[in-house]
Amino acid sequence: MNWARLYSDVFNPLIMNVLIVLFSGILSGLELPDVLITVVGAFILLCLAPYWYLRQQLHKHTIDDLDVKIRAQRLKPMLVTIGLYLLFAGLIFVLEPGDERFLLFIILSFAFCAILATAITRFWKISLHNACFAATWMIILLQVWLNDYSQELLTLLITIATLSILLMALARVKLKVHSIPQVIGGILYGLILPVLLFYLFIIP
Repeated sequence: MNWARLYSDVFNPLIMNVLIVLFSGILSGLELPDVLITVVGAFILLCLAPYWYLRQQLHKHTIDDLDVKIRAQRLKPMLVTIGLYLLFAGLIFVLEPGDERFLLFIILSFAFCAILATAITRFWKISLHNACFAATWMIILLQVWLNDYSQELLTLLITIATLSILLMALARVKLKVHSIPQVIGGILYGLILPVLLFYLFIIP
């Protein structure tokens, strides 16, 4: 397995869903039990369930691979993903483990990314790996900035985020899954949408 495949698989959208919930729970100062409950819910609904669905579709030959490289095959998996995001959102609001406003921001970032990406996918094959990866980093950076962590930490995280996002873009192009415009589109989409939602819901 080459580095591009390994990097792409380790930081795939399903895993990033869980990581952003974990980091956001920690940065929000939630109690450990609340963080664990939220992360377990995210792991089941946003990682295991979509993976199980993709495996079932692969077995039925409705998709050709777990990456769903063919644009025409992406619609149903993405609609299922949107449904799982909404279910997860409902559970978050029922459990109310912490700051509802920031949780709403995260949930809407998930949901809007999935909904708009589904619409875009009907016409163009945007890189979902890069969109999800960039959005995850942007949400973490916004939360660090919001909680007034040190400027040195923020600068370090921005540097790591920039390098890792560029590495993901290079990996997807190297694997010939996406073209350069598709990964650039995914990155911009993942960076811009969380910022818009942040200023809409977090900063009145």
